[in-house]
Amino acid sequence: MKKYLKIVSLVLALTVLCCTLCACGNAYPNVLKAFQEEGYTESSNFDALMTSLKESLEQEETVINFHLLYNITKGSAFIIEFQSTQELRDTIQNNEELKTQLKNLIENEDVQQLYQDAKDAGFVNGNCILIPIALTSSGRQAIVDIFKNA
Repeated sequence: MKKYLKIVSLVLALTVLCCTLCACGNAYPNVLKAFQEEGYTESSNFDALMTSLKESLEQEETVINFHLLYNITKGSAFIIEFQSTQELRDTIQNNEELKTQLKNLIENEDVQQLYQDAKDAGFVNGNCILIPIALTSSGRQAIVDIFKNA
């Protein structure tokens, strides 16, 4: 009977652990929902700048998804979704194109601090990075706020 209880306890503990790890891994569904609630639509079209970034990341053979959410009156949110937060951190440190994009957003040259500054500024949410595209600074901030609070 004790052996049976140990096996059942082990199976339950592993199940809970797996569910916990899977639940916190992907932030994009929450981000997508938050943007859709604000009137944004998802698109698969990318402009030249984003295509360049996409090609640079794909060369490293990192598994990523690209999402473009737009609202004609408010602007666009280009979101890069990584498989894990650790892959996101590694890519920030190793990919020059992504470093350049983030440095332009938060004006920081220290690569070691870049991830934390991007997260604090609202450009990183879980396993996703945001590159906001808006005509005004208030439009850009609105996009960042949606992403940060998703």
